[in-house]
Amino acid sequence: MSGKAPIFLGIALALGMSSVLVSAQAIAQDATAGAEDEPIEEIVTTGSRIRSDQFSGINPVITIDADAIAESGQLNVSDVLRQQVQNTLGSNYEGFNSFSAVDANISLRGIGSGRTLVLIDGRRLPGSPKQSGAGANINMIPTEAIERIEILTDGASSIYGGDASGGVVNIITKKDFEGISLRLGRADPTQDGGGLEDSFSIIFGAAGENANVVFSYEHQERENIYWKDRWFTESSVPTGSDDLSEALNVSQGARTWISLDSFQYLPMEDCVGNDAMVDGGRLFYDSVYPGDSGCLYDYSQIGSDDASRESDAISTQITYKISDNTEALVRATFSR
Repeated sequence: MSGKAPIFLGIALALGMSSVLVSAQAIAQDATAGAEDEPIEEIVTTGSRIRSDQFSGINPVITIDADAIAESGQLNVSDVLRQQVQNTLGSNYEGFNSFSAVDANISLRGIGSGRTLVLIDGRRLPGSPKQSGAGANINMIPTEAIERIEILTDGASSIYGGDASGGVVNIITKKDFEGISLRLGRADPTQDGGGLEDSFSIIFGAAGENANVVFSYEHQERENIYWKDRWFTESSVPTGSDDLSEALNVSQGARTWISLDSFQYLPMEDCVGNDAMVDGGRLFYDSVYPGDSGCLYDYSQIGSDDASRESDAISTQITYKISDNTEALVRATFSR
């Protein structure tokens, strides 16, 4: 009897597994039969070659749709991306003391814009020639042509290469747009001193049996905001004091002042009486280092928070469906 027990046990387990498989198959058939009448939405996740739901992966994708971009009140897409918490330590923008007055970058996880991959509809955005191709200029993308933005906040170098080690920003455009849409915008700061923003955009789309054409044009203008025109960034130099430590938002010009004629550092006495210095070159003394004195230069007169901006961006995209699994795409983009 002891030798036959394992055989009976094996038969019982096999019958039990058969019952489970049959039940699971019946449930699956019932679920499939009930879902035949429901449409299935296809979702493609940025950062993966496997089509799946965006929240089922290890690294969820952050999505910013067109409504969220419009409600943000930002002038362009680069301003929207700079507000994201994942964009830290290294994002360059068009502004005072920026290495490029017209380009805007994004740097996910703070490891540099050259390691943050920017895609348009899953295809690489070429690097800016002003940066020798080191980073993509996201200012060249018309904001009105964007359907949504997907941000993969973790590295994806195994899929896209080393330039995606910081993350991926995939900008999805309105490829299937039909009709015409106009948008006018104005932002007028309550404080005086510049910062007025104006924008105009138009997008037009038409579709045929196998082809779709989308054209967009965007014009943007923004006034400069000088530091001297805001109370929290303007210089403060006490009239009744000559203590250097009491002056704010100024620099000791005697240490950095250069003659534009000889390109030589001027001696300290030459800053006295110089109209470019605070109070015509009046000497201020440092209470921390006795005997140290110098003239003060008010850099807030030329520094600014945001550079003035006037830009135009044109984008044309043509999509032609060759077969159910193949389509041809042509995109032309111009920005100034």
